[in-house]
Amino acid sequence: MINKSNCTVNVLLSIVQSQIESDSNCENYLKIEDQRSRQLRELELGPRCSSVVYLSVLCPGDGNYSWEIYYEIVKTKFKRRELLCHVTAEICYPILKMSHMSSTEVIPKQFLYELTSARRLDELLSSTPTSTGSELEITGSDPMCPDEMINMNFNCATHNTSPYTIRLEVVNPGNTEANFEFKFPADFRMDLEGWAQHSSLSQDQYEILKIEENKLFRINPRRARLKSGERVVIKMSYSHRLVGSHSFPVILSISGGREIPLRLTGITLGAEDKYLNFPFAHHELKPVKLGLLQAPIQQINFYNGSSNKIHYEVDLEQIRKINSENWDWQIFKIQNPKGLVQPGSCGEIQVQFSPLEPKEYAVELKVKIIGGQDQCLRIKGTGDSGYSDSPAFLNNKSKIDESGALCSLSLDRIQLGS
Repeated sequence: MINKSNCTVNVLLSIVQSQIESDSNCENYLKIEDQRSRQLRELELGPRCSSVVYLSVLCPGDGNYSWEIYYEIVKTKFKRRELLCHVTAEICYPILKMSHMSSTEVIPKQFLYELTSARRLDELLSSTPTSTGSELEITGSDPMCPDEMINMNFNCATHNTSPYTIRLEVVNPGNTEANFEFKFPADFRMDLEGWAQHSSLSQDQYEILKIEENKLFRINPRRARLKSGERVVIKMSYSHRLVGSHSFPVILSISGGREIPLRLTGITLGAEDKYLNFPFAHHELKPVKLGLLQAPIQQINFYNGSSNKIHYEVDLEQIRKINSENWDWQIFKIQNPKGLVQPGSCGEIQVQFSPLEPKEYAVELKVKIIGGQDQCLRIKGTGDSGYSDSPAFLNNKSKIDESGALCSLSLDRIQLGS
């Protein structure tokens, strides 16, 4: 700003935000500052002198913003506010978008999405960062922000079988470069040897060290830089070297954008073990509209990763109990309480949910494994008076879209047998 007069001028500066693409209050995200980053509201200019002011922008989300800056000369009888300049800014945080996902197992796409929490992961990848500004760290078994923890289940298989690999293709849909990195627990330890010797390790910390030492989980590439429109395929694998259940915390950090805490989990079975792998211990059914004559049948998918056939049976005692508490109305009905699952195959429990009221219903089920340990599964459903289905995630389509195709397959590969 330049004062061309022969006297000292005192100026009041004000900002008016003229356009905002946000539902928040009309807070000014533009600030006028001096070279020491102190906010300026009044400025004194000597005769025939100039002063440099700086503009800083901190907006809560993507969009186009514009402001008008006004000045008013004080200590004069000609007090009048004049327009100084217009300021515009296009705000674009670095984001990513999932374009394809597949795995080494021949399983339905929807089951793979449930195992990996793919829908929630895609939502966080394409969202702007929170306003807290604090960086996540892995201090124990889990990083911070448990509400945003994404569980990626690498299924189950017997000891020394081939590693289970998930191929995740991500693309940069934004207008700015996206630089991301997967941070492992070791990346947060300055001195691993001292950390292990001078403090008593908890069971969770010991398990993390054991997973790192045996390299059970691998991610390649660990980091990448994508320009606008570029894409990369990330391979995430779990090796079945140690029998047991394994959980490994990882942080997916987008530079200048989101930091997403992930929990990688996998199960390695013994040769004689029998186990059904459900995507969730707590399964939430889709809301069902009240008053339907025929309630829809919903599926709870599971996978037999063992080398044995598994005969299972669902204990219906809790189903009968909740139904009797609701005037013997069949709130929950299991269509196939018994079944047989071949090794390396998927199965499903078909549930019919018929709510009487617009409220939440829940039931604990015991799944009996013949010749193995029983498993518990919690089912929750909500009655809704106006349910509308959400759009299909990734559309369950093949990676390459053919404009003339009349249909698409839900599987990447088809197993024809030996």
